[in-house]
Amino acid sequence: GSAANDTGVSRIVTVCLEEPMKHLIRLCVLVGVLLVLPLFIGQSHAQFPGMDPSMNLTGMMRDMQFGPLALLSRSEVQKELKLNKSQIKEVEKLQKEQSTSFNDRIKGKRSDPNDTAQMMQTMKEIQVIQTDLSSRAKALLTDEQRQRLGEVRLQAMGLQAFQDPELQTALAMTPDQKTSLSAPNSEYMLVKANIKPNIFNAGSYKKKMEAREKEYQEKSVKILTADQNSLLKKMQGEPYKDLKKITG
Repeated sequence: GSAANDTGVSRIVTVCLEEPMKHLIRLCVLVGVLLVLPLFIGQSHAQFPGMDPSMNLTGMMRDMQFGPLALLSRSEVQKELKLNKSQIKEVEKLQKEQSTSFNDRIKGKRSDPNDTAQMMQTMKEIQVIQTDLSSRAKALLTDEQRQRLGEVRLQAMGLQAFQDPELQTALAMTPDQKTSLSAPNSEYMLVKANIKPNIFNAGSYKKKMEAREKEYQEKSVKILTADQNSLLKKMQGEPYKDLKKITG
């Protein structure tokens, strides 16, 4: 039932909050679990006791993976955007600030596993910090660099891009389109969560997931109009050759 689901979710978040995080990659483990919370409780937009209705947990995870600072921290993206030494140094400063700020808020969070409200408050604080850091990271770039970063980001997000508010606004999606587009993404994430790679099936897993993603991508583009698909292709820009280094 709902109470059992809330308890299960709370325990997952508690375990993540208790993990000592000394590096940004480990931090993603904390927020990474939020990506599957909506599927865990059977809702397209997860809401929990004490959670601000404006919070978008899956959006937080997208920003952790594909936000400006996350992408600019990658050497292959820095090369693609032709960042200079000064820009790279400033990105590194933001990385350190992010890690310190997040750790300060996560450290010592060992409360009642059913106290979802406190955990969601921590997530809200993290979201505010992340939004600020993303804005400051983009401010480091030239107009040309910002445009290319946006193109790379759209390509990297794949199906998740259709849930991104910026893209939804740019494509002038209707409420019905937004709802319809959430289904292929949720289905894909559920399949991805249920198919686990290991040393024996790594090759077949990759092929299977690529085929599934293509299937759901085709379902998604059919929901858009011809004009929307044309604009989307333009917004994605030239194919990014190192995309697999980001998406795996």
